[in-house]
Amino acid sequence: MALFNLQGTIQLLKDIGIIDFFLPFLLVFAIVYGVLERAQIFGADRHDINAVIAMVIGFMFGITGWSVRATQAFLPWVGVLAIFILGILILVAMFFPDFFQIMEGDKYKIYRQIGAGVAIVVMIVVILDMFGVFEKTGGMTSSELWGQLIGLIIFGAIFVGALAFIIKGSKRSGGSGGSEE
Repeated sequence: MALFNLQGTIQLLKDIGIIDFFLPFLLVFAIVYGVLERAQIFGADRHDINAVIAMVIGFMFGITGWSVRATQAFLPWVGVLAIFILGILILVAMFFPDFFQIMEGDKYKIYRQIGAGVAIVVMIVVILDMFGVFEKTGGMTSSELWGQLIGLIIFGAIFVGALAFIIKGSKRSGGSGGSEE
């Protein structure tokens, strides 16, 4: 006879609403409260208003079944992506020890932003594929659709890179309209 039954404990947490209501409520409350505190929309010292708004949004999120199910399906993929990115960073640090010091400068800011954007797009594609969105695309095979999505990601990265290059060039030539000292 076991002293501790983990499955029974998890089932009890589900039955009393900790997993299906309280954890999603707490997650959304913390995120909304943090954003409101950082943005200071209602003023610097209005923690009470920020807390009430975050509580209402968190509560409404927690009682809406589809939003909780979507979050429960999405968050494990965030963990998978984080582990994948961490693995890549460990490999980069192993083979190129000075890489992170080099990438800290403003000169490489656009590459960091493009990398983050590509990671977000890949995450969105994985989530859409998980929900079966691509299966409803009118006869396209999965490999054809993935090929088009990869092409779209590459095109988007080139477009963002060209746009950043143009914007950077206009700032150097004084095209922003600001006065220089």
